[in-house]
Amino acid sequence: MESTDYSREDLRAIAAGVGDRDGWDFSRMKTEREPVPWDYLEVATRYITPKDAVLDIGTGGGEKLLTLARHFDTAVGVDPDPDMIRAARANGAAFPNVTFAEMGAEELGFPDGSFDVVLTRHAPVSVPEVVRVLRPGGYFVTQGVGANNMADIRQAFGTGSGTQYDDEHRSRMDEFARLECRTVATGDYNVRYWVKDVPSLIFWFKAIAGANEVPEGFSIDRDWRIVQRIIAEHGGPDGVLTNEHRTLLVVWKP
Repeated sequence: MESTDYSREDLRAIAAGVGDRDGWDFSRMKTEREPVPWDYLEVATRYITPKDAVLDIGTGGGEKLLTLARHFDTAVGVDPDPDMIRAARANGAAFPNVTFAEMGAEELGFPDGSFDVVLTRHAPVSVPEVVRVLRPGGYFVTQGVGANNMADIRQAFGTGSGTQYDDEHRSRMDEFARLECRTVATGDYNVRYWVKDVPSLIFWFKAIAGANEVPEGFSIDRDWRIVQRIIAEHGGPDGVLTNEHRTLLVVWKP
């Protein structure tokens, strides 16, 4: 990052040029992070067989599910956001074994025992519904956002809870145990993460506004001083430094 001196007008012009997120696609961002102990897609493939029926909850634009398409027989991706499902259907037009449906996690419209594997990444779930739609011997695989994710960004905006995600992760594990499912793998990492340029940073803030880390209704007109301070305090030759905190959970239904 060549400069950390951005005016309101500079930031407004950048924001006008970055565009909006399509589905859950962040590929336009320029980022770098420290090495991590697992990759979500690699973990998921360990529990999927070519004969499996897979459910992806909170599929977004289907980006991750479609990457896995050659590993399973059939799959359904669900999301409560109609815009996400429109993007997912467009992205998945060339994948005959994957379908998408507008549906929330709290009431999954599938018969009991419909799926061999249930996946979710950075999305809420209803544990009883996951257990209900899983077949005996099936697996639930999830990567979650950790409580310390983007700690400096969250502090700058004054948003969110420092324990929310950890509380949800522990509660989820306890609820699976009460429903007689077995935890077979857990994980946690917290690494340094660089956003390489200001357009990527502003696109990111726009894309995740309303999450724990960035306030609802984020805009340069309202929040430009905070963005300016984040760049000035955390920007450097490698970009704006923050952190990525993730959790992993794999559960088996007997």
